[in-house]
Amino acid sequence: MDKFVTPAEPELIQRLPLPSHVTVFAGGKWRPAWLIARVHDPEGWFGTVQFDDDDGAEVTAQLPADQIAAAA
Repeated sequence: MDKFVTPAEPELIQRLPLPSHVTVFAGGKWRPAWLIARVHDPEGWFGTVQFDDDDGAEVTAQLPADQIAAAA
């Protein structure tokens, strides 16, 4: 994990306006993304995010809060 990226606390995910620019850990690295939705279930907070993969294709995925950080 990149020492300069700190995953957000679940409370931050709850407070961010939608959409919000964030950084996500996906595909083995941290990358810029948009938080477009969030949901809370018995396992915790999850965010629906959009980001570009290594090939430049846009990906929409649901990630746990510990894989989402506030944008720097």
